[in-house]
Amino acid sequence: MTSPKKTKVVFVTSSSFKVHENEVFCSECKLADGTPVCDVFEFDIRQVPIKEVLEVDINAMVMAEVTKAYTEIRVPCIVEHAGLIFDGHTSYPGGLTKPMWNALKDQFITETHSAGRKVVA
Repeated sequence: MTSPKKTKVVFVTSSSFKVHENEVFCSECKLADGTPVCDVFEFDIRQVPIKEVLEVDINAMVMAEVTKAYTEIRVPCIVEHAGLIFDGHTSYPGGLTKPMWNALKDQFITETHSAGRKVVA
């Protein structure tokens, strides 16, 4: 009996943390029906440095990153980018979370007036 063909997913990142995170995801997580992720998907991790475009709109930022990634490797691929959207704002700080966090450090919550506010990551 042959095993079902896995769906190949090309994932572009320059983060060793995300490479490790993907390994854990594949080995320990299951789909809603209980099937292990590794039985269905084969992840091809390409460690390609992509310069991030700083943009409040996280969707525009991800589109720019995936376009640059595709330009580099010339195969359909995915990228991942995290950001925070505070309740009451439609996009703030969005794609700018990382540079703001790096600049403000322990003053991030105070300076963004985000204490006690709900946030979507």
